[in-house]
Amino acid sequence: MISPPERTRPRRAGESYEEKCERRQEVREALRHRGHAHSTRRPGRAQEQQQSPRQREFLRRRNLGSTAGEHSAPTLLQEIVQLSGYLKVGTVPHEQPQSENYRMFFIINRPRAAASPQEALHRELLLKQKMVILQELLATLLHASEKSWQGQLNEDKLKCKLRALENQLQACTQSYSKECVKKILIEMEDQKQTYEQKAKEALQKMLEDKLQAEQQLQNSQRCLAVTKEDLALWKEHYTMLKSEWAQMAKAHNELKSNVHALQSQLQHMAAQNEELCQALDLLQQEHTELQQHADTLQQDKQLQAKHIHSIEDQVFTTQTPPLTAAKEMQNALSEHPKEKAEENLRDEMQKRTSQLTAKEKECQELRAELDALSEEYRCCLSCLRQCRQELNQSQTVKRQRGNWLPLLLAVIAMAVAAVLANYRL
Repeated sequence: MISPPERTRPRRAGESYEEKCERRQEVREALRHRGHAHSTRRPGRAQEQQQSPRQREFLRRRNLGSTAGEHSAPTLLQEIVQLSGYLKVGTVPHEQPQSENYRMFFIINRPRAAASPQEALHRELLLKQKMVILQELLATLLHASEKSWQGQLNEDKLKCKLRALENQLQACTQSYSKECVKKILIEMEDQKQTYEQKAKEALQKMLEDKLQAEQQLQNSQRCLAVTKEDLALWKEHYTMLKSEWAQMAKAHNELKSNVHALQSQLQHMAAQNEELCQALDLLQQEHTELQQHADTLQQDKQLQAKHIHSIEDQVFTTQTPPLTAAKEMQNALSEHPKEKAEENLRDEMQKRTSQLTAKEKECQELRAELDALSEEYRCCLSCLRQCRQELNQSQTVKRQRGNWLPLLLAVIAMAVAAVLANYRL
């Protein structure tokens, strides 16, 4: 470990860890500069050793080896020292402006005289390559110094811990005698045995719990398999019930449509019945009027017959044969139009009676049809009520749906077939 010099800055009371690290880094940099300053090694010889023989021959032919050797090494060392002073620990000087690099390269290896621009460019390229290599070396050196510094810090910490442990051991050995140490060891062995027994008991309990948990897991897996099977069965039952429910809904909709059609037909038939009733009332009024007219005609006929009988009696009393003949002729002439009128009235009466009988027959037929339709409507209503009751029962008791569902479908089919047959007729 690098020991600090005798004349160092005194450590402050509230100095932080970062300040301490910076202070140690400054001390190391100062020692490094001192080592470079007091070294007896010649830099020119080191540079000559680093150069290849081809490069040395190239510099010797152009009389540039001595000048480059004289000026390159000190300037390079000065620039490295300056860069290491400016940089902090852990940083790598990779990102710098291009103008500063060029100025630094130009200051480090400035030739005394340029023979030609091509040689100057060649020297500039060589200097750039050297600078890149030096920058990489500087980065590696800084990284290595950081690692060594961290290793030294860790070593110092470990040494401090070892010293503290040694002091504790010395204090323990001084405070306790051998007998006390033996007693403590015996107690520790007893504690160890008790702890081992407790650990064994705990392990046994853990094993028992594990076995119980495995058994419970197996039981739960079995229950889960059974529940999965039940779920599959219930799903199938649910799909069946869903399809049956859809069929029932379709049948219910068809029955509703049929009921609406029957209601419309009933309304139409009721309107026709009202019209027929009104016509029948009119015919009955006409029949009564005709009967009254016939009664009046019969009364007139009876009066005329009485008058004729009275006239005949008078004629027979007078005994005037020519007059009786003339009167008989007049009576015959007078009775002839009356008979024609009576015949006409009788014909009209027969026609009206025939019309009335036909209308009565039609009314009776319509009434019979209305009675049949009303009975069918009542049957359909009763079927619908039964269906609704069964649907309500199915909602309350879903498990018993499979027993009454075929009967319900049969009843609905019979009702629909009867309604359609009657409707077609």
